[in-house]
Amino acid sequence: MSKMLVAVGPYRQSQPSCFDHMKMGFVMGCAVGMAAGALFRTFSCLRIRMRGQELVGGIGKTMTQSGGTFGTFMAIGMGIEANHGSGCSLHFLLNPSPYDIIKQIL
Repeated sequence: MSKMLVAVGPYRQSQPSCFDHMKMGFVMGCAVGMAAGALFRTFSCLRIRMRGQELVGGIGKTMTQSGGTFGTFMAIGMGIEANHGSGCSLHFLLNPSPYDIIKQIL
């Protein structure tokens, strides 16, 4: 049997780095959090009969808060998940040893 060849792009693309995984997790989490914040806050504001600038301001504030919060947690989760496959060096956050901490600092 012959081995299966892996295609390489014309510009020598490499696998995404750990930081790329974390950026992608933050963007995905931010999008989901903002959508959820807009949905929940819109119904909440309409139920108490907010209108105009008060409505838009309340929805925008909630979208920003929920997007940032969920994006942060998704970035952390993607960083930990990327550790298993792409050589990401976040394992010292879960199980720190003095050697790992000094190695990351230097």
